[in-house]
Amino acid sequence: MPTKVKRCLYIGLGGTGMKSILYTKKMFIDTYGEVPPMIGFIGIDTDDGEYKGSLKLKNGEDMTLAPSEKLKILVEEPREIYNVNRDRFSWVPEKNLGGLTYMTNGAGQLRSNGRFAFIVNYVDIRKKIDDVLNAITNARIIDNNKYELLNTVTEIHMVFSMSGGTGSGTFLNMAYLLRDLAPKCKITGYAVLPGVFKAMSRAGMANVSANTYGAIVDLDYLMHMGIGSEPFKLEYLRDSENYDVHIRPFNSFIFIDNKNENLDAFTNITDLAEMISLALVTASGELSTASASVSDNLEKYIDAGEMDIENKKAWASGMGICEIIYDGNTLSDIYSIKASKNIIERLLNSCVDTDLIVDSWIDSAEVNIRENDGNDNVIDYLWNKVPKY
Repeated sequence: MPTKVKRCLYIGLGGTGMKSILYTKKMFIDTYGEVPPMIGFIGIDTDDGEYKGSLKLKNGEDMTLAPSEKLKILVEEPREIYNVNRDRFSWVPEKNLGGLTYMTNGAGQLRSNGRFAFIVNYVDIRKKIDDVLNAITNARIIDNNKYELLNTVTEIHMVFSMSGGTGSGTFLNMAYLLRDLAPKCKITGYAVLPGVFKAMSRAGMANVSANTYGAIVDLDYLMHMGIGSEPFKLEYLRDSENYDVHIRPFNSFIFIDNKNENLDAFTNITDLAEMISLALVTASGELSTASASVSDNLEKYIDAGEMDIENKKAWASGMGICEIIYDGNTLSDIYSIKASKNIIERLLNSCVDTDLIVDSWIDSAEVNIRENDGNDNVIDYLWNKVPKY
């Protein structure tokens, strides 16, 4: 029986997003021995170093994101581009211009730098997403004997941090680009909050809370877009790339903190990235369709307005992750013993029941060869009633 899998595209923005989809790819390979053909990955970052990240598979081999699964959005001469296209970058705050320097080693925790890099590299980003979407929606996938599509909807799961410059600065433009390229797709955002970064280091974290606050304010405004809302224009370097926006960027949105309900804290982003990958892999399989997926439930709550407060629309949620860990060798021994016991019982029962089986066959209506009250059933069965000789 083929494995049932949803068609999913996983996008990681910035270092946090890259780590998360790297763990997600590892879990797919450890589970299926490969990445199913209807699953795609794109990691996008302004920091070239994150692309060298690797993980060990359970078979001991090293695994990385393939070149086709990565995209660098580096900007080597941002000030020159800004000076030539000032009218296109009127949204860059004056106080952030000093930080608009070479973007080959990250966005410097400036949201405006992340968005700047997205706009400069817009054509390459659009082509990369288009290529991966075409690959995972290829018609030949339907004829795959190993995997079966759960449905025809493509789900896009976007992971990023709201605290740095790349993820916080690019996630909204990315969401609307996806809306433009694949309007029927379902888009879910997973945003990591600043707590884990504050726990990791006290130095260089001055902007993490401010970036998160600014990103949430922007997102809150856009998640209220809908019927009757005034559209606004997303501007890029060429007029042909501009377009109006009048819908919400995400179908559903999930915030991820570094504390659980018991206030146990995770102090490394790697731990959170691995946990996020559990939710992302689960979202692609049958578990997500047993009742309704997280995304489906959130959409229903948003549309129904059950959690609205006065004129404010409820649009965000959290999620929990749980994992069952067991000793595979012990479990294998248990099943081996159980299988052996079943085989022995079947062999013993077959021997004990031989007489009963034979008697039942002899007495069956189709055979009926047992002598009874002097009838010649046996000889009639064994010999033709009208022999040749």
